Amino acid sequence: MAGLPGSMNSRQVQAGDARLDGLWPVGSLPADMEKTTIFYGSDERQKVHLYHRPNPFMDQSVYLAIMIPGGGWKNHRDDWREDSNRTELLLLLENHFQVAYIDYRPVMEGQRWPTQKLDWLSAFEMLRTRLKPAGIVGWGHSAGAHGILTLATDPSAGHFLRAIAAAAAPTDLSMLPRFWNELFGDSDPPVNQVIAASPFFKVSEKMADTLLVHGDQDQMVPFSQSENLHYAILQKGGNSDFMLLENAGHTLQPADPDLSVTLSADEVAKATASYLMEKVLIQHPRVVRRLLSESRLALHHRENHSSDRDESKPREVLIIRDCESEDSLYYRLYCKLDEQWKFLAEIPKTGRITQYVIDMDRIMADRHFGSGIPEFLVTRVLRGGKESRTSRTFEEFRQYCD
Repeated sequence: MAGLPGSMNSRQVQAGDARLDGLWPVGSLPADMEKTTIFYGSDERQKVHLYHRPNPFMDQSVYLAIMIPGGGWKNHRDDWREDSNRTELLLLLENHFQVAYIDYRPVMEGQRWPTQKLDWLSAFEMLRTRLKPAGIVGWGHSAGAHGILTLATDPSAGHFLRAIAAAAAPTDLSMLPRFWNELFGDSDPPVNQVIAASPFFKVSEKMADTLLVHGDQDQMVPFSQSENLHYAILQKGGNSDFMLLENAGHTLQPADPDLSVTLSADEVAKATASYLMEKVLIQHPRVVRRLLSESRLALHHRENHSSDRDESKPREVLIIRDCESEDSLYYRLYCKLDEQWKFLAEIPKTGRITQYVIDMDRIMADRHFGSGIPEFLVTRVLRGGKESRTSRTFEEFRQYCD
């Protein structure tokens, strides 16, 4: 089986491959995907393309990913295929996120900054109030990354974002005079206008968890833009991760074609999508094989310790990493067969990481499953009894054993 969607264990794409680690080929979308176009203003470019799939889970909570296209604040894109972030979109769609692709009025004569910011804020507010998502994340590249950071550092929008990812982002425009005339329509704009348009100067301790990605050979936006923002977030007490890619240019492709980059574009996309998903979902549940003596703290069913079992043999332990340790009381484990979800076990929470011993032989021998291999899902039960779909699904446990 290929690596987990969103993991770093990707293989190289070969010509003729139908799928990449469970992804639909670039240029196509899953058959059950639906696209809705929503206008948030009177201009034809003030619209959002919302990509979504039917939610197969018990809880119908909406998890929303917002994407702002790049292109120097002036590229008008009417379709996701035109953007370099399409792989992230596919990964998020595969895990039943709704993805909002925000179109906005581009920089041009009479449409200078802050027109673009006003459009981003209007689109964000429309999506938030209309969809009422359980969790929102955002990502973008270049000017799109500047847009996501603008939302994340704006008081009216930032506290609704759980996490963001920004690649090759202009963050401190006072250090980038090459963009002044383009963005402000003035080669020498007022200092306060430049500062107001720079996310670097608006960082706070309440800012969403942030992943910054930059190539060390970026000749358009120096990697110091992301590096300085990274340290500014940490100094304010926020959470930031910085991924510096060797030999990568502005588009994250190799600057020197004869040399490799730290991570390929597909690997960066998977790392980015995984980062965003794990900030709103339970991190991908996995199973490890351990000696029972090494997992005594794991909570498990008493019948798993019957006297006829050899406890010196490795046992299969389900690992649940929860990003919302304060909100969840316990977990429920479900399995799927013939398109129906069946309750399997209730798992008490033991902290940020919960371990649960699984008797896979007994599960697979259960008459409910017959000869099929079930798909599994972990849900989180919140205070007040609400059950939320909070993990990506995963197939037969043994495929993911260490």
